[in-house]
Parts: sequence; structure tokens; C-alpha cells
Amino acid sequence: SLLEHCDAAVLVTDAAASDEATRLAARMPSMRLVRVDGVSGDSGEDGQVPARHARASLPEVRGRDLATILYTSGSTGVPKGVMRPHDSLLHTAWLHAVVGGVRAGDRFGSVSSTAYAR
Repeated sequence: SLLEHCDAAVLVTDAAASDEATRLAARMPSMRLVRVDGVSGDSGEDGQVPARHARASLPEVRGRDLATILYTSGSTGVPKGVMRPHDSLLHTAWLHAVVGGVRAGDRFGSVSSTAYAR
């Protein structure tokens, strides 16, 4: 599977996909399964986000660090993983801001080209 190929460390799921995610995670004992439910608008009576949604401490990330792996369609054989670093994704977002006029508060369906990697 693609999860095995990319050696995924974490699989994030919600209630709707929890059963399938659990089956996938069982095939990869080193992968951590994280379930998030109702994050959007899920607040307690005092308006605070529950502790289960608190942001975990994250390692420092540099521009050339891997951000994502995009898989090709596999039209010439097996799909291949194309590694994209953080600075590449930030550059794409910057282009959308400069060329497309996307600003804070705008709603935008995709920060990738609509031709690929949607």
C-alpha cells in the first residue's frame, strides 16, 4: 500500500473512517493512529477547546524538510512518490498570493495547481 511505501508514522482519521484506518494501522505496527472528532466548533461550555485537541509540541521545521509525498497516477506502472519540501509548498502559496491575489480571510479551494495534487 502507499502507506507502507511511504513508511507513514502517523495516520490521522475521524469517526467516519475510523474502522478502515484501524484496519490499515494494524498492518503497520510502528504507525500511530490518531483519531480526531469534531475539532471544528468543538468547544466546552466555557468556549475553550478541549485538551484532547490541544496542539502537541512539534519539532522545528526547516524549508528543505519533507512536507508531503505526492503519488503519481501510476499510468506507466506502479505509482511513484514525489517528495515535496516545506519551502516548495510555501512558494506555491506565495505565488497564489502574489499572482492570484489571495489574501488573509479569502476562501480558496486548493493551494496547489488545479491540474495536479489537489
